[in-house]
Amino acid sequence: MKKGFVLAFVSSLIMHHACVQSMSTHELPAKKSSLAYILGLITKHEHHEIHDTLQELRDALTHNRIDEFVSLIRQFYSQIPYTIAIEKEKYYQTIFYVILRLIDLKPEVEKATNIGRIDMIVELEDRIFIFEFKLNGSASTALQQIHDMQYYQPYLTENKKIVLVGINFSSKLRNIADYLFEEFII
Repeated sequence: MKKGFVLAFVSSLIMHHACVQSMSTHELPAKKSSLAYILGLITKHEHHEIHDTLQELRDALTHNRIDEFVSLIRQFYSQIPYTIAIEKEKYYQTIFYVILRLIDLKPEVEKATNIGRIDMIVELEDRIFIFEFKLNGSASTALQQIHDMQYYQPYLTENKKIVLVGINFSSKLRNIADYLFEEFII
């Protein structure tokens, strides 16, 4: 399996998707303005290799192997040229979102609660992941914000495990600098 090729290819899809989303609808055919178009491109390029890498990423999250999941996500960020990086938390959050969409998850972003906004929620069959992102901060600050704002509160009746994940990105590294996670215990 050629992981370098796969990561570079998926990273280029992410960059392409960001460019497509920034264009107005008259600038490109309607079918190209959707994530479905990007996902369709995957089947035309070394499908088995791309599928293997994306499946590894999905399996890591669905089986609660957060260290492996973050390691794979870091590989994606490392493939993005520094010349197009933007020093905004939303930039890193958007790429994270697109990666999760590519592995057929349905993340919710900027989910409003009664006292704040959750950066990202990923709900699976048996667990819910609550992600809080920081840029040039710390993973502990991100995790503490989840606790302070009680972002888990709306999900306590779901009868699923709740995993809290704080991720800190570094604009210097242009990648995940540190992360912390814990299973929420009532």
